[in-house]
Amino acid sequence: MKAYVVAAPDISQSFTSVYMEYRIGNGFHLYRTERSLYIRGGIMGIDCTSIDGGGKLPPLINEILKECMIHDFSGVLLEIPQSPPEILSDLAGELDSALFKDRRSLFLRESCAKAAPHAKILVGTALSGGSFSRHIQDHASAFGVDRLVLDVERMRMDFLLPAKSGAGVPLGERELDELRRRYRSASFFSKDLCTYYFTYRQNGRSHFVLYDNAYSLKRKLAVAERLGVGSCFFFYPEVSDILDDII
Repeated sequence: MKAYVVAAPDISQSFTSVYMEYRIGNGFHLYRTERSLYIRGGIMGIDCTSIDGGGKLPPLINEILKECMIHDFSGVLLEIPQSPPEILSDLAGELDSALFKDRRSLFLRESCAKAAPHAKILVGTALSGGSFSRHIQDHASAFGVDRLVLDVERMRMDFLLPAKSGAGVPLGERELDELRRRYRSASFFSKDLCTYYFTYRQNGRSHFVLYDNAYSLKRKLAVAERLGVGSCFFFYPEVSDILDDII
């Protein structure tokens, strides 16, 4: 499986780097960091999460294509919010068409998938219920398995039961280790979720904790690959301590 690593230092040639050195501001202006001057190859990462007003698209599209040519980027990752404004759908659609003609790839989340029929769709791995294999199969049915890219998320979540909303409290690695040490909880592996879990009681209430490690993430990658998914994204700060064990 081809691996892309987002926001990673230049430490390995075993994956393709995604450089989050760009952002789009209001008015569709493209901003870049100083570091962007010195990078070459990989994927151009663009943060679009702060946009709430648009501008003229053609100049922006041309500027992005120019950056791709100058730095030899093979594609573009648009980092968009969960509920994107309509202007981002317009941007995704126009950029998708332009990159496809230029034989480059666009990567984005499914919230803008309808506007970009050629784009690669990021599918998250952090599930709190159901079946991981069914999760992949459902997305393959919706978009086609060739368009899917696994967005590898390191699950570390504490759920107060009953968790009717499916939402939990995110945990840091130290908080997770402290809970396991304090309550001496035995961990189990869920074959359906491809994730480890344990339970504990605090103040008379039951808690259910889901978490990933190198083994569980490798299992998710193996399931997705078996179902036809050919590539994956890692966010480096989340997996820096276990990346060598995964790839």
